[in-house]
Amino acid sequence: MTVWIALLRGINVGGKNVVKMAELRSSLTALGFDNVQTYIQSGNVVFVSDHNARTLADQISQVMLKTFNVQANVMVLSLNDLRVIINETPIDITDIDPKTFHFWIFGARIGADAQAQALAAMQSHLADSEMVFVSDKAAYVSAPDGIGRSKLVAKMETCLEQPATARNLRTMQKVLEIAAAT
Repeated sequence: MTVWIALLRGINVGGKNVVKMAELRSSLTALGFDNVQTYIQSGNVVFVSDHNARTLADQISQVMLKTFNVQANVMVLSLNDLRVIINETPIDITDIDPKTFHFWIFGARIGADAQAQALAAMQSHLADSEMVFVSDKAAYVSAPDGIGRSKLVAKMETCLEQPATARNLRTMQKVLEIAAAT
């Protein structure tokens, strides 16, 4: 059995796509997932299953649609994937405000050419105070003035040419802590 993390995009944002975490945990437990835990209301789910990431993403997407009438992109990572994404952060995050540093998790890994293309597209939207880095699994965005004001954030999926979901540093660290203890 593997510890998995599902990051659901676009739920409980601005009063739209409302999903109660207790109901989500119950629905995923009914699917046969073990030790289902959630962290805050933005769709961070930790659980144990013997299925693969693609199957799990499909199953969770179906539950979201059938049970909650919400069409959500679901990014599924193993505990190891999550550790790698955090550990590969390309800058020292020790003194960064964790609310202003975000990880954009991709729906699928991207190759070196796609990384370079995405980064070039992102550079044209960067504010002077912002930084962005791209790996095969995630984009890393430092937006000290806030992501609500960031022109880059508004164009992120267009630049990536695929779905992605963002979590700030604090959320990623907490989800890792929960998953590591599972």
